[in-house]
Amino acid sequence: NINATDLKFSDVIAKVVAPTSYVLTGQQYKADVFLAAYNKTADPEIYIGGSKLNVEEGMGKYVVTAQGEGLKKWGGVIKVKKPDNTYSEYPFDAEYITAKPAAVISPTKMNVIYIGIDNPVSISVPGVPNDKVSVSTEGGGLSLKKVTGEQYIARATTQAQDAKITCIGDFDGKKITMG
Repeated sequence: NINATDLKFSDVIAKVVAPTSYVLTGQQYKADVFLAAYNKTADPEIYIGGSKLNVEEGMGKYVVTAQGEGLKKWGGVIKVKKPDNTYSEYPFDAEYITAKPAAVISPTKMNVIYIGIDNPVSISVPGVPNDKVSVSTEGGGLSLKKVTGEQYIARATTQAQDAKITCIGDFDGKKITMG
């Protein structure tokens, strides 16, 4: 009877849990790294806000469409059936940050784009690596040539017209207009 009420696990997996995956330059990124044990053959019951979560091979799959901007907090309880048919309950809390898609486009040496000369421009999308950002231009006779990372050279050929620069982020193959 020594192990009669012990929980039984079939698998162990390395996990990284961070309070947020959105970090600004200069801020510290912090995460807990640990081994997590679970049982592929005995799904726990997981409840979030009173609703039962879908569980596959011992792990809950939480998916929600982000709404609004700012910090979003959520949590629930995991119920694991013990060998004696009673349950152990483990409450948990988590959070994530939602933000509108945004792009930062700025001339690096002057406040305007001059016609007929190379104009250095910095283009970045917060939260998206430079190699996952594509840019395009429309109007104003404006063209862009990538130099390195987020540095571009802009050339304008037409006077007094608006030009539009569009930035698109690649999120695992899904293209999203960022600004």
